[in-house]
Amino acid sequence: MFKISDFDWSIKSVAEDGTFSGHGSVFGNIDRVNDVVVRGAFSKSLAARTNPIPILWMHRKDEPIGVFTRAEEDDKGLYVEGVLLVDEVARAKEAYALMRAKAVTGLSIGYFIKNSWVDPVTGVNYLNELQVEEVSVVSFPANDEARIDTVKSLLAKGGVPTIRDMENVLRDLGFSKSQAVAVASHGHKGLRDADEASNLDLSALIAQVSSFKL
Repeated sequence: MFKISDFDWSIKSVAEDGTFSGHGSVFGNIDRVNDVVVRGAFSKSLAARTNPIPILWMHRKDEPIGVFTRAEEDDKGLYVEGVLLVDEVARAKEAYALMRAKAVTGLSIGYFIKNSWVDPVTGVNYLNELQVEEVSVVSFPANDEARIDTVKSLLAKGGVPTIRDMENVLRDLGFSKSQAVAVASHGHKGLRDADEASNLDLSALIAQVSSFKL
């Protein structure tokens, strides 16, 4: 299961060349969905990783803005050092400006749970082994509108997510911005219109939507 977790992150410094550092995850804290990252949860996947962890903008898979040159566990959590590609990517330049101004001060990890257990008394889910796929620069206190789990929870409680909520969920699943807007706003008809306009693979998109289980 792919999940997203947000954390407070105090910017130590953002250099003129776009380099920065911070923690993408913190050990021992119970988050708002009752998860706790256990010390050592990242060690195995980090040791096995051969490519740098990408820096994304707000968990947008189609908006990478840099790479992490260092990722390791320390006493606090998952420590990362990265570089924003400010000279090559327009969004990275925007992120750099916002980070320097401290308008954006959050890091958030996207990961797969490899091993975990739930305390039957407290209901706390202890995450023992995680595979990090990306770390995103996000708004703080949280990028809740981009969380698939948040929309699932809302639906489970009988609520109705906004069109913007659904657009963001579809973006998290890999849809482009135009595809997400079409599906969220107009459903299948909007997607078909978008397909006719841009020759999208409609069957593949429908299959991907169908795989989103509630």
